[in-house]
Amino acid sequence: MHDMSAAAVLVLLLAAAALAASASSYELTKNGTIITYDRRSLIIDGRRELFFSGSIHYPRSPPDTWHDLINKAKEGGLNVIETYVFWNGHEPEKGVVSSELFTITSSTFSLAHSIDPYIYMIELLALFDRSIDRSTVCVFQYNFEGRYDLVKFVKLIQEKEMYAVIRIGPFVQAEWNHGGLPYWLREVPGIIFRTNNEPFKKHMKEFVTLIVNKLKDAKLFASQGGPIILSQIENEYQHLEVAFKEEGTKYINWAAKMAINTGTGVPWIMCKQTKAPGEVIPTCNGRNCGDTWPGPASKNKPLLWTENWTAQYRVFGDPPSQRSAEDIAFAVARFFSVGGTMVNYYMYHGGTNFGRTGAAFVMPRYYDEAPLDEFGLLKEPKWGHLRDLHHALRLCKKALLWGTPSVQPLGKLYEARVFEKADQNVCVAFLSNHNTKEDGTVTFRGNKYFVARRSVSILADCNTVVFSTQHVNSQHNQRTFHFADQTVHNNVWEMFPEEKVPRYSQATLRTQKPLELYNLTKDNTDYVWYTTSFRLEADDLPFRKDIKPVLEVGSHGHASVAFVNDVFVGCGHGTKMNKAYTLEKAMELKVGVNHISILSSTLGMMDSGAYLEHRQAGVHTVTIQGLNTGTLDLTSNGWGHLVGLEGERRQLHTEKGMGGVEWKPAQKDPRPLTWYRRHFDEPSGDDPVVVDLSPMGKGFFYVNGECLGRYWVSYHHALGKPSQYLYHCAPVVAEADGERADAVRRGGRQAGRHHDPHREARQHLHLHLREEPGPRPVVGAQGQPAEGGRRRPQAAGRAVMPAQEDDPAGRLRQLRQPARHLRQLHHRQLPRAAHQGGGREDLRRQEELRAPHLARVLRRRRQLPRHHGHARRAGQVLQEASYRRRRAISHHCMHPSSYPFHFCYLLSPSSSSSHQIVLSSSCCCCCTLIDLILMG
Repeated sequence: MHDMSAAAVLVLLLAAAALAASASSYELTKNGTIITYDRRSLIIDGRRELFFSGSIHYPRSPPDTWHDLINKAKEGGLNVIETYVFWNGHEPEKGVVSSELFTITSSTFSLAHSIDPYIYMIELLALFDRSIDRSTVCVFQYNFEGRYDLVKFVKLIQEKEMYAVIRIGPFVQAEWNHGGLPYWLREVPGIIFRTNNEPFKKHMKEFVTLIVNKLKDAKLFASQGGPIILSQIENEYQHLEVAFKEEGTKYINWAAKMAINTGTGVPWIMCKQTKAPGEVIPTCNGRNCGDTWPGPASKNKPLLWTENWTAQYRVFGDPPSQRSAEDIAFAVARFFSVGGTMVNYYMYHGGTNFGRTGAAFVMPRYYDEAPLDEFGLLKEPKWGHLRDLHHALRLCKKALLWGTPSVQPLGKLYEARVFEKADQNVCVAFLSNHNTKEDGTVTFRGNKYFVARRSVSILADCNTVVFSTQHVNSQHNQRTFHFADQTVHNNVWEMFPEEKVPRYSQATLRTQKPLELYNLTKDNTDYVWYTTSFRLEADDLPFRKDIKPVLEVGSHGHASVAFVNDVFVGCGHGTKMNKAYTLEKAMELKVGVNHISILSSTLGMMDSGAYLEHRQAGVHTVTIQGLNTGTLDLTSNGWGHLVGLEGERRQLHTEKGMGGVEWKPAQKDPRPLTWYRRHFDEPSGDDPVVVDLSPMGKGFFYVNGECLGRYWVSYHHALGKPSQYLYHCAPVVAEADGERADAVRRGGRQAGRHHDPHREARQHLHLHLREEPGPRPVVGAQGQPAEGGRRRPQAAGRAVMPAQEDDPAGRLRQLRQPARHLRQLHHRQLPRAAHQGGGREDLRRQEELRAPHLARVLRRRRQLPRHHGHARRAGQVLQEASYRRRRAISHHCMHPSSYPFHFCYLLSPSSSSSHQIVLSSSCCCCCTLIDLILMG
């Protein structure tokens, strides 16, 4: 026994030594590093530094992309990566007490942390209180696997010799479901979120301690030689503090003290908390912190900017929006000119809200206009322009960190901000023009300088302009998506119709009034059926045939579809700003018993605001207007509830679930809920893969049993187009690893359990939609316009290469370095005429006029085969179209009988030599859809 103990100690010592060696191999920090600060900057072991940080959230990107994302961030001039920590991803369920599997002993407790890094066995004081049953142990399940492997993510940052900022929260907002708080917190007796409430503080402290200890165990804090230089507690609390008054102030003081007592050895920050308690540093969030934020109330704390929004997150129903590279650069230059020394771009890479992780109405595509887009591709000119800004500011590092600041007016709306250390001949000047309409010329120290409208010019030596925020040298680019109309294995769509619309007699849960939706679903599904029945006499119905009663459904949100006597009568939905709504639809009623069935759904949980634990969703009132006998109130009529869809209960998104039902060839089916599936070929290469859902309605999208996000392409914004119709599916398709894959489409896997998919012999792509009854234009197959005004070819089996997104402003700008075109071909956009039946010669002439350096290669692109049905033929022609800096891709697309469905492959740049573009013929995948009533 003693020998075993000695061996265990030896192993632990060796592991600790390995960790120490790993940490010491990087020179940014060392064991015992001290991080302090003053008004000017953070100070690491006595060294001042400028910090350029970017937000990359580990759960929003597949782990195999983290390395590339961090690399590109560093190449973009960043030296810090920032991320939130997502409580509901790491602890989706609270632990349970068990007395059967474990017996607490000192050895059990000591081994609990090393047996499995993802399962912690926490004793209930049994080791210290003999009155407690020593056979009782509390087992908590924590998820630190796959996309939630926080330690792996931070270690990758360390390997790239970059710093890290960890924003623990644990409330994070972040447009994340429930603001990152797990659902089970709502069911804790007496809890009130984010105030001086003992139940909330207890659970918050447990999670913060868990995360800190996990990072400490991996020696990832700078004080241990790791990359983490700052940690954040709470998040944007200042506006909430007003709602809770004195209790809010007590809570924020407690949170600061609790965080500091964890002993991380690095400073703690609070964003949007001007009067942060004690040693905690307040930071700014916003678009223009250099002009709108006076800085911390305490004059010995530095100016740090934790969220410089590079774009705007979008919700369903939002039109396209963008923040220009020039505007971001102007804001950053202004911030450093007033004494700021750290900026964080939120987001530097937004990624994807996979599964049900997005907050209410938030789209899966997150901050796609960031310097690295949803797929990790460079978004130019934003990425390059900010890189040039970082290089310019680093030229001024000594002056910014040690120089004496001064301000010199240069005229109306013009000024010079100077940092100078005269005894060392160190100087930097920021010449600012705040006029948004006119350029100007200013005189500074005897020299004249042109300063463009709303811009900052940086003079690294107070003489030479090294950067202007309005002068962009980086090339504009645009993503290109390549489609194919057939797969090598030309599989057909299959369908499985669900049963009829459920009625009250089928409900398992019955109450007098409709129940609140979140309490029913426990955030495991978006769907609840509300059902009731009622009797009418002949005298109740209108005498005139042209007058119909009206069903009026009051809902807290977010969307619903109504059926009366199994007949669809209409649908309704709220918005991000106004989630509650009233559905009013005329209907046919009959003498005798009538049945009302309402399918209510949510689009995520709220992510911000006071009293988050009391937010509601679902049906709350139902009345019938227009009867001869007056309004009929059915709110207290007696209601039945069915949680989730039948296909969800059967798990039709999984291989096992699909095998348990009988599938038949797809065809039009009058039933409201129908599941579709189909195989598709696994793509070769490692380029991003997306799915075009433009002909679909509203629902979920699954691949290999993994939910990849909500979609709602039938809901159009003010410009008449869906907010998002291309969905990222590469993370799960990649899991096939050369094996046969399936694509499935379904309505919801158990949300709250956000695990990465397991490797399977087959892949499933699962989608879950709604379609309006009656014919609907088939976008794509029939050449109807889709996003960006493009049209797809009408002939089946024809290969096309449409550009998928509206071109940003400045798309045709003449660039100063045209040779870079060859490195950015994967982003160029083809003219719309190419998708409207225009001739090839017309297309060629138009493109040569717009971008002559692209014309030759685009002509090669137009040599792509019209048919992908013959792999050998396609491979030969595609080989001719290969060129430098393009990765191998394969083209596949599938069309169910009436639901055209495209798989698209993004072209991404590569530093390797030329590759051939080939079609995969060795593996196959399956795609499954569920068809619901469309809401638009």
